[in-house]
Amino acid sequence: MSDHNLCFWQDSIYPQQRPQSLDRDIETDVAIIGGGFTGLWTAYYLKQEAPDLKITILESRHCGFGASGRNGGWLMGNLAGEHHWLPKLPAAQQQQTIALITGIVEEVKRVCTKHALDIDLQHGGTLYSACRYPEQESIQRELLASLYASGYQEGDYQWLSPGELQQQLQVAPCYGGIFTPHTAAIHPGKLVSQLVDTLKSLGVSIYQNTPIEHLEPRQLRTVNHAIKADIIVNATEAYNLLQPKMRPYVLPIQSRVIATAPIAESVWQNVGLEQRQTFADASRLVNYGQRTADNRLVFGMRGDYRYGAKPQAEFSCPDKALSNIRHMIGELFPALDKVEITHHWGGSLGLSKDDTPYALFDPHSGIAQAGGYGGEGVGATNLMARTLCDMIFHKQTELSQAPWAHEGLAHKKLRRWEPEPLRWIGYNSIVKTLEIEENLCAKQQRPHWFRRIVTRFAGFLSRIFL
Repeated sequence: MSDHNLCFWQDSIYPQQRPQSLDRDIETDVAIIGGGFTGLWTAYYLKQEAPDLKITILESRHCGFGASGRNGGWLMGNLAGEHHWLPKLPAAQQQQTIALITGIVEEVKRVCTKHALDIDLQHGGTLYSACRYPEQESIQRELLASLYASGYQEGDYQWLSPGELQQQLQVAPCYGGIFTPHTAAIHPGKLVSQLVDTLKSLGVSIYQNTPIEHLEPRQLRTVNHAIKADIIVNATEAYNLLQPKMRPYVLPIQSRVIATAPIAESVWQNVGLEQRQTFADASRLVNYGQRTADNRLVFGMRGDYRYGAKPQAEFSCPDKALSNIRHMIGELFPALDKVEITHHWGGSLGLSKDDTPYALFDPHSGIAQAGGYGGEGVGATNLMARTLCDMIFHKQTELSQAPWAHEGLAHKKLRRWEPEPLRWIGYNSIVKTLEIEENLCAKQQRPHWFRRIVTRFAGFLSRIFL
């Protein structure tokens, strides 16, 4: 195992451009804080709507430094927490909303084609397997029932028999699983860098190594310079330290991800994923993987929560986290048990209460923001950026009236997380419960009825807190 504590997506992009820092006071029509996907996509759609608009992006490190460059590379056509609100919508609005969500992949493909962006995109869908222990089948079948209750159809999510699943993904023991076509595998680092180049060609000013220290309506400040703007988009998501009042609404969770050395085709034949389908199993500890364009395995798992809702910018993946990932890979794919790990990294993603992403715009202050993606942000950021664009231009559209679109202040629209220390105790207690569930079920050392009770209890805790 390598000690290469570096994100593969960022390490594999050459040459690296030297970022330009802000060196003077400026005035702009729109100032965007954060050079991740939310900020980049918002700038793009604003420019498409109003090419003469003066837009400035201000990034504290380099574009893609945060979660946008530190994820598993899933471009998903779904949203976290959608099962909370989709079933409550009238039938016509429900199907309209589902079309917006599932259309994310095609919209990104359209932009990539228009601007000749090469981001290693492979539209192979996702395989949610039920494997390793029998309880995973009931978890996946309950997920499928929830999706159908939310208005999705069999063309969106379909059950695969064990034989059908193993034709695409060779896991054993196998109990079946779910397939959805609404996901593509991408290289997120390439998407960041090529969006940056595209925005520059459209006239967007991008300043990196430019941390913002103060935010107020229509004005920002760095240590040495002031930025005046009619509209300010706070696109920092889990790294939002400029608006203390927003911290109760976003829970920064640290993910852990690895990349292997390129794997021989003869070994991949014992794994599958010929169409580079993304994949996960039903473990509530959350795992996710993809086969990259150069035949590596990128695999990640949900991580920890730091007391006080503090995001994390620098990562040295703990030995325990690496060991857990290594163990999970070996359980899923015995052929990859000894594969070399060349990169390991982490990132902070933001969870909103009820796992529901949001796009907020307050016309009185001119401040817009989006977040709460819960791990689906590679795709959700595109949808939220289009939503912010319509809201900023006061357009009455399907997006600006979608369930995730809110006009006004956050504290009037979003649910708060519990105060500390209840937040820290609650999250870590549930993670510990999920670890117990995983160990009991994977080892199958207790009777089925006992494991079933533990699984039900773990699912209940996950629903009420996460």
